Amino acid sequence: MSISTRHLTSLNYDEDVVHSVILEKTPSPPPKPPRGILRKGPPMKPQRSAIKIDPCQNDDKENYNQTQSKNQFKATDTMSQMQSYFKRSIAVLRRSEEFTGTEAADILTAYIESHRNDFPQENIGRSNAVKLLGIWLESKTIQCVEGSQKKFVDSERSFYRLGGESENLYIVNTPVPKDHDETAVSRSSSTRRSNSFKRLFSPLVRRNRSNSRGRDKENAKEEEEAEVYELSLFHLLSLIEVEFLEDVALPVQDLKKNASFLSSILDKVGFGSGEERLDPEQEDEMDLLTETHPLLRDASQWFQMARCCAPLLYLQQSPDKSSKMQLYLWCRAALSAVKQRLEKTTQHGSSPLFPTEFAPLLNKIAKQLINDMDSGDKLPTAVMYIFLMVPHPLRKMIDNIVQWLQLTMRTDAVEDLRSPYYLGKKDPRRYKENVRVIVEELCPFIFPKGCMTNAQQDIFVETLVELRQDGRLGQRPPPLENSLRAKHNSAECDLTPVRFTVARESIRSRPPIDGNGLNETNAALVQMMNSVLDDKKISLSDKRKKLANFQKHYPALYKQFFDGML
Repeated sequence: MSISTRHLTSLNYDEDVVHSVILEKTPSPPPKPPRGILRKGPPMKPQRSAIKIDPCQNDDKENYNQTQSKNQFKATDTMSQMQSYFKRSIAVLRRSEEFTGTEAADILTAYIESHRNDFPQENIGRSNAVKLLGIWLESKTIQCVEGSQKKFVDSERSFYRLGGESENLYIVNTPVPKDHDETAVSRSSSTRRSNSFKRLFSPLVRRNRSNSRGRDKENAKEEEEAEVYELSLFHLLSLIEVEFLEDVALPVQDLKKNASFLSSILDKVGFGSGEERLDPEQEDEMDLLTETHPLLRDASQWFQMARCCAPLLYLQQSPDKSSKMQLYLWCRAALSAVKQRLEKTTQHGSSPLFPTEFAPLLNKIAKQLINDMDSGDKLPTAVMYIFLMVPHPLRKMIDNIVQWLQLTMRTDAVEDLRSPYYLGKKDPRRYKENVRVIVEELCPFIFPKGCMTNAQQDIFVETLVELRQDGRLGQRPPPLENSLRAKHNSAECDLTPVRFTVARESIRSRPPIDGNGLNETNAALVQMMNSVLDDKKISLSDKRKKLANFQKHYPALYKQFFDGML
């Protein structure tokens, strides 16, 4: 017979059991009637009939347990098949046990595509495979080679290996059937629900949907960034001639590889949610000071922009100082705060805002466009393209600094940053001297070392400021917009033309020579150096540094095996 509403509230509730019942195409119970009204007839709205459960009859209870056990064993069997398929595929794909995150996701996605009937949802795919791999990583079924990574990353630059034989590939949490009259309703914990194997592929799960949508949006942004990077690089290469681009991610028509390249650049810098900020009281003090203090009234926007560039900027008053000296100290404090933030963010300039990987491009822009007085509109266009190639967080920081320089050019209210009593040659327009001081102190953290001279850096920064004044900095030029539109409208998405550069695979000028006939130590040194030169993950500049170091310490071995490679 049907169970009344009062009795339903006393049943043992387990969400996995409910899913197993619903997935077996059994009818769902009607909604609870309004309080104070007895249900004597059908529900107020047409509904499917209630589930028929009679706790007093052992036959129904046995059928219930059999149905539940069937679903439990089906999930376990599916997981076992996925385990075997994954291990076999890795063994075929790699001789060693190491594999990339992209390869692991490809293997599980292929299994899902070929076993659609084993999963209740139709639109499952790579995202579900990545979720499952994340759980495998937590349970140490697969292990990160570096050991520090806690979250699975679908990337060519992330390497994993299979766990030991003692590690379980996955533990399925199965609900234990209980008598319906034992205890009151109790929901399973969030950890237990999230670990259910069926929940990775079930269409009935609504939990964390907002998070999945957020991840989808984030992935879409990364793909868009990769597309803009790829096509901006192509259009930039039509303006300059670059011989070798080994250190730059090439337009290989692979969004995942380009996205991984951009994310690897961001991994080197110190942006993130954990960045330090002032206390709320100090924030209020700074707001009041920059908005109301008489000395800062004409330079209020300049100091506000400095706070955007350096959130830790805090100005302290010195009662014994004159107004001129106090303003100078505050202006220098603002510049020092911005400089310190850039120094910390860029690891003392080793990972500048324009990434080191872009040094060959910046060098050619300087030589072919900045030095050419007749380059016309090519220079600002090239600057627009390379600015769009920079990952978004770095690009935002560059834009803030350019806006700060733009405000510096608009006002003479900022005290001379050299000294309030500077006795040297002065420009009638004080802002020009201040811009020169700011650029000189910040450029080591903006550009890679050695790619441009100081004069070329000044012209490059001046071009950035002019583009921002015209509202063009950060905007996509019409050729780039047309290329993006054509790529999106193409079914093949394969419209990126071949780049106008000469390919160079490695630093080698001749095939590697084995260290046969050497003693064990020298043979190991030669083998180690050959491995470094053949490693595609090491940049060309790093290979040259290591080879130069090898030449310094082992000149005889260098001359015999690596002569002429520097």
